[in-house]
Amino acid sequence: MDGRLRAGPQFGKRRLTGAVEGQIMSRAHHWFLVVPFLLGACRSTTEPPAQPFDDDVRIWSASTGEVAGDGPAAPAMATDMPGNGAPLPPGELAYVTIEDPTQPTGAQFFGPTESAELPSIATDYTAPTIPAMQVTHGMTSRARTAQLDSMIEQILAITLPEVASMMSELELAVTSLTPPEHLATNQPDLKLWRTAKRGEYQATVDFLYDEARTRLQNLYDVAVMTATDQARTLAAVRSPMDMGATGDPALDTTVETFAEVLEGAIGLSELNTRHSQDGQRRRELFETFTTFAVDGAEESMQGRILLFTGGDEARGSPRALLAFRADDGKAPSTRSMRQVMRARIMRGKSVVKDFGWKASPVPGQPGLPKTEVLENFLIAPIVEPSIRTDAPGFDQLRDYTIRVDLQSGVYGADGALLGGVDWRVVFRVSARGDLTWELEGQPQFDPYCREIAQVLGA
Repeated sequence: MDGRLRAGPQFGKRRLTGAVEGQIMSRAHHWFLVVPFLLGACRSTTEPPAQPFDDDVRIWSASTGEVAGDGPAAPAMATDMPGNGAPLPPGELAYVTIEDPTQPTGAQFFGPTESAELPSIATDYTAPTIPAMQVTHGMTSRARTAQLDSMIEQILAITLPEVASMMSELELAVTSLTPPEHLATNQPDLKLWRTAKRGEYQATVDFLYDEARTRLQNLYDVAVMTATDQARTLAAVRSPMDMGATGDPALDTTVETFAEVLEGAIGLSELNTRHSQDGQRRRELFETFTTFAVDGAEESMQGRILLFTGGDEARGSPRALLAFRADDGKAPSTRSMRQVMRARIMRGKSVVKDFGWKASPVPGQPGLPKTEVLENFLIAPIVEPSIRTDAPGFDQLRDYTIRVDLQSGVYGADGALLGGVDWRVVFRVSARGDLTWELEGQPQFDPYCREIAQVLGA
Protein backbone atom coordinates (compact mmCIF):
# COMPACT_ATOMS: atom_id res chain seq x y z
CA MET A 1 0.00 0.00 0.00
CA ASP A 2 1.26 3.40 -0.96
CA GLY A 3 1.31 6.47 1.29
CA ARG A 4 3.25 9.32 2.88
CA LEU A 5 3.85 9.34 6.64
CA ARG A 6 4.38 11.89 9.34
CA ALA A 7 5.85 11.81 12.82
CA GLY A 8 3.63 10.79 15.66
CA PRO A 9 3.60 9.79 19.36
CA GLN A 10 5.47 6.84 20.91
CA PHE A 11 3.50 3.60 21.34
CA GLY A 12 5.38 1.03 23.44
CA LYS A 13 8.75 0.26 21.90
CA ARG A 14 7.53 1.19 18.46
CA ARG A 15 6.97 4.65 17.13
CA LEU A 16 3.60 5.28 15.53
CA THR A 17 4.75 8.01 13.22
CA GLY A 18 2.32 8.15 10.36
CA ALA A 19 -1.16 7.71 8.98
CA VAL A 20 -2.27 6.26 5.73
CA GLU A 21 -4.59 8.19 3.49
CA GLY A 22 -7.04 6.27 1.35
CA GLN A 23 -10.34 4.52 1.67
CA ILE A 24 -10.02 0.82 2.58
CA MET A 25 -12.76 -1.25 0.98
CA SER A 26 -12.18 -4.39 3.02
CA ARG A 27 -12.52 -5.45 6.64
CA ALA A 28 -8.82 -6.44 6.52
CA HIS A 29 -7.74 -2.91 7.59
CA HIS A 30 -8.31 -3.89 11.25
CA TRP A 31 -5.66 -6.57 10.96
CA PHE A 32 -2.98 -4.10 9.70
CA LEU A 33 -2.41 -2.98 13.30
CA VAL A 34 -3.22 -6.24 15.12
CA VAL A 35 -1.12 -8.70 13.14
CA PRO A 36 2.35 -7.29 14.14
CA PHE A 37 1.51 -7.59 17.83
CA LEU A 38 0.17 -11.13 17.41
CA LEU A 39 3.27 -12.14 15.47
CA GLY A 40 5.59 -10.63 18.10
CA ALA A 41 3.77 -12.35 20.94
CA CYS A 42 3.82 -15.74 19.20
CA ARG A 43 7.49 -15.54 17.99
CA SER A 44 9.90 -18.03 19.64
CA THR A 45 13.52 -17.35 20.72
CA THR A 46 14.83 -19.30 17.76
CA GLU A 47 14.13 -17.49 14.53
CA PRO A 48 12.41 -19.84 12.03
CA PRO A 49 13.43 -19.86 8.39
CA ALA A 50 12.22 -16.83 6.51
CA GLN A 51 8.93 -17.33 4.70
CA PRO A 52 7.90 -15.46 1.55
CA PHE A 53 4.89 -13.95 3.37
CA ASP A 54 6.08 -13.91 6.94
CA ASP A 55 4.40 -10.64 7.98
CA ASP A 56 1.50 -8.69 6.56
CA VAL A 57 2.88 -5.40 7.91
CA ARG A 58 6.47 -4.17 7.99
CA ILE A 59 7.42 -0.96 9.82
CA TRP A 60 10.59 0.90 8.72
CA SER A 61 12.41 3.78 10.36
CA ALA A 62 13.95 6.02 7.73
CA SER A 63 15.69 8.19 10.35
CA THR A 64 17.72 5.40 11.98
CA GLY A 65 17.79 2.91 9.15
CA GLU A 66 16.68 0.21 11.65
CA VAL A 67 13.61 -1.91 11.98
CA ALA A 68 11.09 -0.61 14.52
CA GLY A 69 10.37 -3.75 16.48
CA ASP A 70 11.52 -7.17 15.40
CA GLY A 71 10.60 -7.16 11.68
CA PRO A 72 13.04 -7.89 8.84
CA ALA A 73 15.88 -5.52 7.92
CA ALA A 74 14.97 -2.28 6.18
CA PRO A 75 16.13 -1.55 2.63
CA ALA A 76 18.44 1.40 2.11
CA MET A 77 16.18 3.29 -0.25
CA ALA A 78 12.47 3.76 -0.49
CA THR A 79 12.76 2.75 -4.11
CA ASP A 80 13.03 -0.82 -2.85
CA MET A 81 9.41 -0.56 -1.75
CA PRO A 82 6.67 -1.10 -4.28
CA GLY A 83 4.94 1.95 -5.63
CA ASN A 84 7.55 4.58 -4.64
CA GLY A 85 10.24 6.28 -6.73
CA ALA A 86 11.84 8.63 -4.17
CA PRO A 87 13.60 8.23 -0.82
CA LEU A 88 11.55 8.63 2.30
CA PRO A 89 11.88 11.87 4.22
CA PRO A 90 13.80 11.54 7.52
CA GLY A 91 11.76 10.37 10.52
CA GLU A 92 8.89 8.87 8.53
CA LEU A 93 7.63 5.30 8.20
CA ALA A 94 6.36 3.31 5.28
CA TYR A 95 3.78 0.53 5.60
CA VAL A 96 4.28 -2.29 3.16
CA THR A 97 1.56 -4.94 2.76
CA ILE A 98 1.35 -8.11 0.77
CA GLU A 99 -1.59 -7.62 -1.56
CA ASP A 100 -4.33 -10.24 -1.98
CA PRO A 101 -3.93 -11.52 -5.55
CA THR A 102 -7.71 -12.06 -5.82
CA GLN A 103 -8.51 -8.43 -5.02
CA PRO A 104 -8.38 -5.49 -7.46
CA THR A 105 -5.33 -3.26 -7.28
CA GLY A 106 -4.71 0.39 -8.04
CA ALA A 107 -6.33 3.61 -7.08
CA GLN A 108 -9.92 2.23 -7.21
CA PHE A 109 -9.10 -0.13 -4.34
CA PHE A 110 -6.59 1.76 -2.22
CA GLY A 111 -7.64 5.32 -2.98
CA PRO A 112 -5.32 8.26 -3.80
CA THR A 113 -1.65 7.94 -2.85
CA GLU A 114 1.24 10.18 -3.89
CA SER A 115 -0.28 13.61 -4.33
CA ALA A 116 -2.47 13.59 -1.23
CA GLU A 117 -1.43 15.81 1.64
CA LEU A 118 -1.74 13.81 4.86
CA PRO A 119 -2.78 15.52 8.11
CA SER A 120 -0.57 15.34 11.12
CA ILE A 121 -1.58 12.45 13.39
CA ALA A 122 -0.56 14.41 16.43
CA THR A 123 -2.88 17.34 15.72
CA ASP A 124 -5.76 16.77 13.35
CA TYR A 125 -5.81 13.01 12.82
CA THR A 126 -9.24 11.67 11.84
CA ALA A 127 -10.05 7.95 12.10
CA PRO A 128 -10.69 6.30 8.75
CA THR A 129 -14.34 5.93 7.77
CA ILE A 130 -15.62 2.36 8.11
CA PRO A 131 -17.21 1.39 4.81
CA ALA A 132 -20.85 0.31 4.66
CA MET A 133 -21.54 -3.41 5.01
CA GLN A 134 -21.33 -5.13 1.67
CA VAL A 135 -24.25 -7.31 0.51
CA THR A 136 -22.94 -10.88 0.29
CA HIS A 137 -24.29 -13.84 -1.58
CA GLY A 138 -25.35 -15.45 1.72
CA MET A 139 -27.32 -12.36 2.70
CA THR A 140 -29.04 -12.36 -0.68
CA SER A 141 -29.93 -16.05 -0.36
CA ARG A 142 -31.32 -15.58 3.13
CA ALA A 143 -33.37 -12.62 1.97
CA ARG A 144 -34.88 -14.69 -0.83
CA THR A 145 -35.67 -17.53 1.57
CA ALA A 146 -37.26 -15.11 4.06
CA GLN A 147 -39.40 -13.64 1.29
CA LEU A 148 -40.51 -17.13 0.24
CA ASP A 149 -41.33 -17.97 3.88
CA SER A 150 -43.57 -14.91 4.01
CA MET A 151 -45.35 -16.01 0.84
CA ILE A 152 -45.80 -19.53 2.22
CA GLU A 153 -47.34 -18.14 5.42
CA GLN A 154 -49.92 -16.35 3.29
CA ILE A 155 -50.66 -19.59 1.42
CA LEU A 156 -51.09 -21.46 4.71
CA ALA A 157 -53.36 -18.72 6.04
CA ILE A 158 -55.72 -19.45 3.15
CA THR A 159 -55.26 -23.22 2.91
CA LEU A 160 -55.52 -24.40 6.53
CA PRO A 161 -58.99 -22.89 7.22
CA GLU A 162 -60.18 -24.50 4.00
CA VAL A 163 -58.86 -27.87 5.17
CA ALA A 164 -60.61 -27.47 8.55
CA SER A 165 -63.87 -26.59 6.79
CA MET A 166 -63.68 -29.66 4.54
CA MET A 167 -62.97 -31.96 7.48
CA SER A 168 -65.90 -30.49 9.44
CA GLU A 169 -68.23 -31.07 6.49
CA LEU A 170 -67.01 -34.67 6.21
CA GLU A 171 -67.46 -35.37 9.91
CA LEU A 172 -70.95 -33.88 9.91
CA ALA A 173 -71.96 -35.94 6.87
CA VAL A 174 -70.64 -39.20 8.33
CA THR A 175 -72.13 -38.72 11.80
CA SER A 176 -75.52 -37.98 10.26
CA LEU A 177 -75.60 -41.52 8.85
CA THR A 178 -77.30 -44.20 10.92
CA PRO A 179 -74.97 -47.19 11.25
CA PRO A 180 -76.64 -50.42 10.14
CA GLU A 181 -77.46 -53.14 12.64
CA HIS A 182 -75.50 -56.32 12.86
CA LEU A 183 -76.63 -59.31 14.90
CA ALA A 184 -73.85 -60.92 16.90
CA THR A 185 -75.11 -64.49 16.82
CA ASN A 186 -74.15 -67.96 15.68
CA GLN A 187 -77.37 -68.32 13.70
CA PRO A 188 -76.24 -68.40 10.02
CA ASP A 189 -79.43 -66.87 8.64
CA LEU A 190 -79.52 -64.03 11.16
CA LYS A 191 -75.97 -63.04 10.23
CA LEU A 192 -77.30 -62.06 6.80
CA TRP A 193 -79.85 -59.67 8.28
CA ARG A 194 -79.34 -56.07 7.09
CA THR A 195 -76.62 -57.12 4.63
CA ALA A 196 -78.04 -54.85 1.95
CA LYS A 197 -78.21 -51.88 4.33
CA ARG A 198 -74.64 -52.45 5.43
CA GLY A 199 -73.60 -52.42 1.77
CA GLU A 200 -75.47 -49.16 1.17
CA TYR A 201 -73.89 -47.61 4.24
CA GLN A 202 -70.40 -48.66 3.15
CA ALA A 203 -70.98 -47.25 -0.34
CA THR A 204 -72.16 -43.94 1.11
CA VAL A 205 -69.14 -43.69 3.41
CA ASP A 206 -66.80 -44.53 0.51
CA PHE A 207 -68.39 -41.80 -1.60
CA LEU A 208 -68.05 -39.17 1.13
CA TYR A 209 -64.42 -40.00 1.84
CA ASP A 210 -63.47 -40.25 -1.83
CA GLU A 211 -65.01 -36.84 -2.45
CA ALA A 212 -63.19 -35.35 0.54
CA ARG A 213 -59.92 -36.99 -0.46
CA THR A 214 -60.16 -35.60 -3.99
CA ARG A 215 -60.89 -32.08 -2.74
CA LEU A 216 -58.07 -32.19 -0.19
CA GLN A 217 -55.60 -33.55 -2.74
CA ASN A 218 -56.52 -30.79 -5.18
CA LEU A 219 -56.10 -28.21 -2.43
CA TYR A 220 -52.68 -29.67 -1.58
CA ASP A 221 -51.55 -29.67 -5.22
CA VAL A 222 -52.66 -26.06 -5.76
CA ALA A 223 -50.93 -24.85 -2.59
CA VAL A 224 -47.63 -26.61 -3.38
CA MET A 225 -47.76 -25.46 -7.01
CA THR A 226 -48.36 -21.89 -5.89
CA ALA A 227 -45.41 -22.03 -3.48
CA THR A 228 -43.19 -23.50 -6.22
CA ASP A 229 -44.16 -20.77 -8.67
CA GLN A 230 -43.37 -18.12 -6.06
CA ALA A 231 -39.99 -19.74 -5.46
CA ARG A 232 -39.22 -19.71 -9.20
CA THR A 233 -39.86 -15.97 -9.36
CA LEU A 234 -37.26 -15.45 -6.62
CA ALA A 235 -34.61 -17.87 -7.91
CA ALA A 236 -31.87 -16.98 -10.38
CA VAL A 237 -31.99 -18.32 -13.89
CA ARG A 238 -31.32 -22.03 -13.56
CA SER A 239 -28.69 -23.97 -15.42
CA PRO A 240 -29.45 -27.20 -17.31
CA MET A 241 -27.48 -29.13 -14.67
CA ASP A 242 -29.33 -27.63 -11.70
CA MET A 243 -31.54 -29.98 -9.71
CA GLY A 244 -34.83 -29.35 -7.94
CA ALA A 245 -37.88 -27.34 -8.80
CA THR A 246 -36.05 -24.00 -8.96
CA GLY A 247 -32.37 -24.90 -9.12
CA ASP A 248 -31.75 -22.94 -5.91
CA PRO A 249 -31.04 -25.46 -3.11
CA ALA A 250 -32.19 -23.09 -0.35
CA LEU A 251 -35.50 -22.30 -2.05
CA ASP A 252 -36.06 -25.95 -3.03
CA THR A 253 -35.55 -27.03 0.59
CA THR A 254 -38.08 -24.43 1.76
CA VAL A 255 -40.68 -25.65 -0.74
CA GLU A 256 -40.08 -29.29 0.21
CA THR A 257 -40.47 -28.48 3.90
CA PHE A 258 -43.70 -26.61 3.17
CA ALA A 259 -45.04 -29.61 1.23
CA GLU A 260 -44.30 -31.92 4.19
CA VAL A 261 -45.93 -29.55 6.67
CA LEU A 262 -49.01 -29.16 4.50
CA GLU A 263 -49.29 -32.91 3.98
CA GLY A 264 -49.24 -33.39 7.74
CA ALA A 265 -51.87 -30.68 8.23
CA ILE A 266 -54.17 -32.22 5.64
CA GLY A 267 -53.56 -35.71 7.03
CA LEU A 268 -54.35 -37.86 4.01
CA SER A 269 -52.91 -40.95 5.73
CA GLU A 270 -55.05 -40.31 8.82
CA LEU A 271 -58.00 -39.80 6.49
CA ASN A 272 -57.54 -43.34 5.16
CA THR A 273 -57.57 -44.70 8.72
CA ARG A 274 -60.75 -42.81 9.57
CA HIS A 275 -62.31 -44.04 6.33
CA SER A 276 -61.69 -47.63 7.35
CA GLN A 277 -63.04 -47.08 10.86
CA ASP A 278 -66.19 -45.24 9.78
CA GLY A 279 -66.87 -47.78 7.04
CA GLN A 280 -66.93 -50.54 9.67
CA ARG A 281 -69.30 -48.76 12.05
CA ARG A 282 -72.12 -51.07 13.10
CA ARG A 283 -74.84 -51.08 15.71
CA GLU A 284 -74.00 -54.40 17.23
CA LEU A 285 -76.97 -56.23 18.78
CA PHE A 286 -75.99 -59.05 21.08
CA GLU A 287 -77.99 -62.12 21.92
CA THR A 288 -79.39 -61.27 25.35
CA PHE A 289 -81.91 -64.08 25.68
CA THR A 290 -82.75 -67.34 23.94
CA THR A 291 -85.14 -70.19 24.75
CA PHE A 292 -82.40 -72.65 23.88
CA ALA A 293 -82.03 -75.15 26.78
CA VAL A 294 -85.23 -73.91 28.49
CA ASP A 295 -87.13 -77.03 29.53
CA GLY A 296 -90.01 -77.77 27.16
CA ALA A 297 -90.07 -74.25 25.70
CA GLU A 298 -89.01 -74.93 22.13
CA GLU A 299 -90.94 -78.20 21.91
CA SER A 300 -94.17 -76.49 22.86
CA MET A 301 -93.60 -73.47 20.60
CA GLN A 302 -92.11 -75.51 17.72
CA GLY A 303 -89.60 -72.77 17.42
CA ARG A 304 -87.15 -70.55 19.29
CA ILE A 305 -87.42 -67.02 20.70
CA LEU A 306 -84.34 -64.77 20.63
CA LEU A 307 -83.95 -61.28 22.12
CA PHE A 308 -81.12 -59.00 20.97
CA THR A 309 -80.18 -55.74 22.68
CA GLY A 310 -77.42 -53.21 22.08
CA GLY A 311 -76.59 -49.59 21.48
CA ASP A 312 -74.51 -47.05 23.33
CA GLU A 313 -75.55 -47.08 26.97
CA ALA A 314 -74.08 -43.60 27.49
CA ARG A 315 -76.37 -42.07 24.86
CA GLY A 316 -79.65 -43.12 26.43
CA SER A 317 -80.87 -44.83 23.26
CA PRO A 318 -81.22 -48.61 23.64
CA ARG A 319 -81.76 -50.88 20.67
CA ALA A 320 -83.67 -54.16 20.87
CA LEU A 321 -84.82 -56.78 18.37
CA LEU A 322 -87.08 -59.79 18.85
CA ALA A 323 -86.84 -62.82 16.58
CA PHE A 324 -88.73 -66.12 16.36
CA ARG A 325 -87.36 -69.09 14.44
CA ALA A 326 -90.12 -71.31 13.02
CA ASP A 327 -89.08 -74.95 13.18
CA ASP A 328 -92.35 -76.57 12.08
CA GLY A 329 -91.86 -75.86 8.38
CA LYS A 330 -94.68 -73.32 8.23
CA ALA A 331 -94.09 -69.86 6.82
CA PRO A 332 -92.81 -67.47 9.50
CA SER A 333 -95.22 -64.83 8.22
CA THR A 334 -98.11 -66.84 9.72
CA ARG A 335 -96.88 -65.82 13.18
CA SER A 336 -97.27 -62.44 14.85
CA MET A 337 -95.87 -60.57 17.83
CA ARG A 338 -97.37 -58.41 20.56
CA GLN A 339 -95.81 -56.31 23.30
CA VAL A 340 -96.88 -54.30 26.35
CA MET A 341 -94.91 -52.20 28.84
CA ARG A 342 -95.11 -50.62 32.28
CA ALA A 343 -93.14 -47.50 33.20
CA ARG A 344 -92.47 -46.37 36.79
CA ILE A 345 -90.64 -43.24 37.92
CA MET A 346 -88.45 -44.01 40.93
CA ARG A 347 -86.63 -41.90 43.52
CA GLY A 348 -84.22 -44.38 44.96
CA LYS A 349 -86.33 -47.42 45.84
CA SER A 350 -89.54 -45.43 46.14
CA VAL A 351 -92.09 -45.29 43.34
CA VAL A 352 -92.97 -41.69 42.51
CA LYS A 353 -95.40 -42.46 39.68
CA ASP A 354 -96.64 -45.71 38.10
CA PHE A 355 -98.09 -45.44 34.58
CA GLY A 356 -99.37 -49.03 34.62
CA TRP A 357 -99.38 -51.58 31.81
CA LYS A 358 -100.15 -50.29 28.33
CA ALA A 359 -99.48 -51.18 24.71
CA SER A 360 -95.89 -50.46 23.72
CA PRO A 361 -95.49 -47.38 21.47
CA VAL A 362 -93.71 -49.23 18.66
CA PRO A 363 -93.70 -48.43 14.91
CA GLY A 364 -97.00 -49.51 13.46
CA GLN A 365 -100.00 -50.07 15.67
CA PRO A 366 -99.26 -49.71 19.43
CA GLY A 367 -98.64 -53.12 20.92
CA LEU A 368 -98.20 -54.78 17.48
CA PRO A 369 -94.59 -54.39 16.30
CA LYS A 370 -93.87 -54.40 12.59
CA THR A 371 -92.20 -57.61 11.46
CA GLU A 372 -90.17 -58.87 8.53
CA VAL A 373 -89.24 -62.33 7.33
CA LEU A 374 -85.71 -63.65 6.84
CA GLU A 375 -85.54 -67.29 5.75
CA ASN A 376 -87.37 -69.15 8.54
CA PHE A 377 -87.19 -66.20 11.00
CA LEU A 378 -89.86 -63.68 11.90
CA ILE A 379 -88.12 -60.49 13.07
CA ALA A 380 -89.51 -57.46 14.90
CA PRO A 381 -86.66 -54.96 14.37
CA ILE A 382 -87.84 -52.30 16.85
CA VAL A 383 -89.25 -53.28 20.24
CA GLU A 384 -87.16 -51.15 22.61
CA PRO A 385 -88.64 -48.42 24.87
CA SER A 386 -87.36 -44.87 24.46
CA ILE A 387 -87.37 -41.58 26.33
CA ARG A 388 -87.38 -38.36 24.36
CA THR A 389 -84.92 -35.83 25.75
CA ASP A 390 -86.60 -33.06 23.76
CA ALA A 391 -90.00 -33.69 25.39
CA PRO A 392 -91.37 -30.75 27.46
CA GLY A 393 -91.45 -32.74 30.70
CA PHE A 394 -87.95 -34.22 30.45
CA ASP A 395 -86.40 -31.63 32.81
CA GLN A 396 -88.77 -32.86 35.54
CA LEU A 397 -87.02 -36.25 35.38
CA ARG A 398 -83.65 -34.90 36.55
CA ASP A 399 -82.15 -37.04 39.32
CA TYR A 400 -84.83 -39.73 38.80
CA THR A 401 -84.81 -43.33 37.59
CA ILE A 402 -87.34 -44.70 35.09
CA ARG A 403 -87.87 -48.45 35.26
CA VAL A 404 -89.59 -49.95 32.21
CA ASP A 405 -90.84 -53.55 32.30
CA LEU A 406 -91.66 -55.17 28.94
CA GLN A 407 -93.46 -58.34 27.93
CA SER A 408 -93.11 -59.62 24.37
CA GLY A 409 -95.10 -62.58 23.06
CA VAL A 410 -95.22 -64.69 19.87
CA TYR A 411 -98.57 -65.88 18.51
CA GLY A 412 -99.47 -68.54 15.97
CA ALA A 413 -101.62 -68.32 12.87
CA ASP A 414 -104.74 -69.03 14.93
CA GLY A 415 -103.90 -66.25 17.41
CA ALA A 416 -102.87 -68.65 20.18
CA LEU A 417 -99.95 -67.72 22.38
CA LEU A 418 -96.82 -69.72 21.61
CA GLY A 419 -94.61 -68.15 24.29
CA GLY A 420 -93.00 -64.92 25.36
CA VAL A 421 -90.23 -63.20 27.30
CA ASP A 422 -90.22 -60.71 30.19
CA TRP A 423 -87.38 -58.16 30.32
CA ARG A 424 -86.55 -54.78 31.88
CA VAL A 425 -84.76 -51.59 30.82
CA VAL A 426 -83.77 -48.93 33.38
CA PHE A 427 -83.18 -45.29 32.42
CA ARG A 428 -81.29 -42.89 34.68
CA VAL A 429 -81.37 -39.10 34.43
CA SER A 430 -78.60 -37.22 36.21
CA ALA A 431 -79.02 -33.87 37.93
CA ARG A 432 -77.40 -32.29 34.86
CA GLY A 433 -79.91 -33.96 32.56
CA ASP A 434 -77.64 -36.70 31.14
CA LEU A 435 -79.59 -39.81 30.14
CA THR A 436 -78.18 -43.35 30.34
CA TRP A 437 -79.72 -46.81 30.23
CA GLU A 438 -78.96 -50.41 31.05
CA LEU A 439 -80.59 -53.82 30.79
CA GLU A 440 -81.46 -54.87 34.33
CA GLY A 441 -81.67 -58.47 35.41
CA GLN A 442 -81.88 -61.56 33.24
CA PRO A 443 -84.78 -61.85 30.77
CA GLN A 444 -87.13 -64.72 31.60
CA PHE A 445 -89.21 -67.08 29.47
CA ASP A 446 -92.96 -66.50 30.00
CA PRO A 447 -95.36 -69.16 28.69
CA TYR A 448 -98.48 -67.22 29.82
CA CYS A 449 -98.00 -63.49 29.04
CA ARG A 450 -100.96 -62.46 31.25
CA GLU A 451 -100.21 -58.72 30.95
CA ILE A 452 -100.48 -58.90 27.14
CA ALA A 453 -103.81 -60.69 27.43
CA GLN A 454 -105.01 -58.12 29.97
CA VAL A 455 -104.06 -55.10 27.85
CA LEU A 456 -104.55 -56.37 24.29
CA GLY A 457 -107.05 -59.15 24.87
CA ALA A 458 -106.84 -62.83 24.04
